[in-house]
Amino acid sequence: MEVYIIIKDGMVESVYADNPTLCAYVLDLDGAEQESLEALNTMKALINDIAGENSLIVFEEGVEL
Repeated sequence: MEVYIIIKDGMVESVYADNPTLCAYVLDLDGAEQESLEALNTMKALINDIAGENSLIVFEEGVEL
């Protein structure tokens, strides 16, 4: 099981899991934006790929992240 946590405008306060073998990925749009425009675009593309592969992630193409 994998969990993807997307951070924008510093908005993730906490995440809990009841599975000790759970793998969580933090995708920080704020950090990518501060790094460079290229890093931000790469992060957005990664999120689009993940959303496309995981039907449980609600994502609307074209919506500004």
